[in-house]
Amino acid sequence: MIKMYFALILRHLRKDPVNTSINIFSFAVSLAVLFVLVTYSYQEVTTDQVFNKVDRTYMVRSEMFGISTPAVLHNEIDQKIPAIETAVRLKSPWNEPVVQYGKQDPLTTNLLFADPTFFEVFDYEVLHGDLATALEEPYSLVLRQRESERIFGNDPPIGKTLKLNNKFQLTVRAVIVEPVHNTSLRFDGLISMSSVPGIEPGSMDSDWGNHNVTTLVVLNEKQDPNHTVEALNQLTPNHFDSALSLVPYSDIYFSETLRDFGNLFTRGNLVQIKILLLVAILILIISIINFVNLTTAQLIKRGRESGINKVLGASRKTIFAKVLLEAFTISLSALVIGFMLVHSAIPFLNEQTGLYIHPKLILVPEVWAGVSLLALMASVLAGVWPAVFFSSVSPVSALMGIIPGRIGTRSLQNALVVVQFTVTIVLIAFTIIVQKQVSFGAQNLGFDQENIIGMEMTGQLHNKKDVLKNGLLGIAGVQDISFSQFMPGKGLSEHMSTILYKGQEKQVQYNTVRGDPGFPEFMGLALKEGRFFSTTSHIDEKKVLVNEAFLREYEVYDPLNTILKSLLEGRGQEVEIIGVVKDFHFRGVQQPITPLVIQNYPYATHCFVKVQDGDYNQMKAVLDGLKAIATDLSPDFPVQIQFLDQAVQRIYEAETTFRKIFTFFSVIAIIIACVGLLGLTMNTVQKRTKEIAIRKINGAMIFEMVKLLSQDIAKWVILSFVVACPIAWLVMHQWLQNFAYRTTPEWWMFVLAGMAALCIALLTVSYHTVKAARANPVRALRYE
Repeated sequence: MIKMYFALILRHLRKDPVNTSINIFSFAVSLAVLFVLVTYSYQEVTTDQVFNKVDRTYMVRSEMFGISTPAVLHNEIDQKIPAIETAVRLKSPWNEPVVQYGKQDPLTTNLLFADPTFFEVFDYEVLHGDLATALEEPYSLVLRQRESERIFGNDPPIGKTLKLNNKFQLTVRAVIVEPVHNTSLRFDGLISMSSVPGIEPGSMDSDWGNHNVTTLVVLNEKQDPNHTVEALNQLTPNHFDSALSLVPYSDIYFSETLRDFGNLFTRGNLVQIKILLLVAILILIISIINFVNLTTAQLIKRGRESGINKVLGASRKTIFAKVLLEAFTISLSALVIGFMLVHSAIPFLNEQTGLYIHPKLILVPEVWAGVSLLALMASVLAGVWPAVFFSSVSPVSALMGIIPGRIGTRSLQNALVVVQFTVTIVLIAFTIIVQKQVSFGAQNLGFDQENIIGMEMTGQLHNKKDVLKNGLLGIAGVQDISFSQFMPGKGLSEHMSTILYKGQEKQVQYNTVRGDPGFPEFMGLALKEGRFFSTTSHIDEKKVLVNEAFLREYEVYDPLNTILKSLLEGRGQEVEIIGVVKDFHFRGVQQPITPLVIQNYPYATHCFVKVQDGDYNQMKAVLDGLKAIATDLSPDFPVQIQFLDQAVQRIYEAETTFRKIFTFFSVIAIIIACVGLLGLTMNTVQKRTKEIAIRKINGAMIFEMVKLLSQDIAKWVILSFVVACPIAWLVMHQWLQNFAYRTTPEWWMFVLAGMAALCIALLTVSYHTVKAARANPVRALRYE
């Protein structure tokens, strides 16, 4: 019996290839999108769950210095806190590491210093070597699989040496497998912590005031974190006045309040994950609407089939089950095709959108079960209404071609079209606000970024600043040069000290930007009060600038000549505030502007070059000149050059990636809606072929007939616009809450979205309408 049902279903599907193709295409693409976004969401929400001890792992956080803790704390923990099973220190290098293998070109890479206990905390799978001993000896290196392949290709890496910063020899001791699941810790390789004294002398001194490492601890089973925090604070000396706390490691990735995790960890965004999942569900809903609309549009054609079946003894339940089984067959076919689409599309999506998904994750049982369940639910939802309607028609009415309830059917179709275009308008409007917010963040930072080139100072350039500056100023088109440790999103350090204000001391916490005396003016910072640093003398070596947020936070109403007792270089060094700059976004607009101190400081990590406006050839000549001079002065290190506005865009990398992903899948949703509308229009035109022919014989113009057939869809799109506007505004408002500084939804966004949806609908409808209107009316009447 089931075999016969499937044979009948396949015969019917072959008889109506257009509607069948549209239904299967819609379902397949929507399920492919569902596969992708469910897999991505699963990857995000299971971040770090690959590690067996993640539930017992905590980060030690300092009240004053965030994730920066004293290196000596590690030894104290090992000796005096038995509740802690193990501890590991992580440290970012002072400068971005550059490695070189043999005579190959030098490469920049993301390396971290780590204790040998790293692999006791994070149980990575080993590909080569022994992780138990890999980080014990000084100058040992562990690489991730992809980094090993980038450097060594297919050559065995164990025992090979890499030159670090053209000075130190690192020996590869192990290679770890790339984990299938996502991890928040970001690195390409690990250098043994015992290498630090040789590579960065003084940074690991046994001094409680030297905050240079991040400390992670794993508690023993059933240990109370609160008791452990008390034990940690009892370890610190009396003069150490920064309270320590423990942050669950599993909270780091999605933390909305903890902002001081530096560049060690990547961040997730639950709101964006929910939005993308919602997009996947909306696309599936659009496909369901397509199925219902196209199926109900064929009820008259299939009415006689229902009547014959009932005359031959088929029960209502049998016909109901047959229609449901047909929907299930389409859904199952779409599920298989959707999986094939995903499998072939993931490399493209990873490359084009920045949405990295490990290919093996789509085979995870949880993902398969979730998507299959949703596909089953979709097939039931898509088939129930047609099945109910189709099975309820009486045999006599069906054989006569009289389908009762056609008005209700038409109303349902119209309602579903309204839902489709409501979703479409919301997606278009939200795409606009995402684009506007990213542009708002990049263009309203409060400092100059146009025509400024940033170049990283390599180890060989640090001692040649004057030679470099004179050489660069000799290039035609170069206007000015400045050196700094600042780069948007980088080069910030957090400090705690006191200010002497009106005879009273007040504790302050702030970020620091360091640059040469001309740096504030070079960056176009706006001076609100006081003066900038002198660029012609050394009188301002112990002077600083602060921002407006500094004054607001610490209620400093007369900042000039206020003394800042700095804890930066030299304990108790006093510096004087000589100026106040207007607030600017030294981070991104996602975070509020916090107190900032700008130091006149000689050491620089970046050289900034301001160039004149010019055409492509002039700009290329300047870039070529920069590279030539820098490479000549630094032959053993790769010189990295980028425009400052490109660095700014990196601050919004997460938002930019989200914009690409959301736009990509929104376009897919719109295409699916258009395909469904195209099929519905085709069925409508077929039903009204005789009417079109009669009107044409009576003198109706093609434009009039197009208007006649298009006005209904225009009416429903306008209704969709009215429904979509408040929904779109609510979604926009909710998403914008993720930003401390944000743009605002404007009326033109909704109008533009509505006009775009109307144009899409009319263009979709017009093809079949014009084709029917231009057809020979005699043939149409003969056909009827």
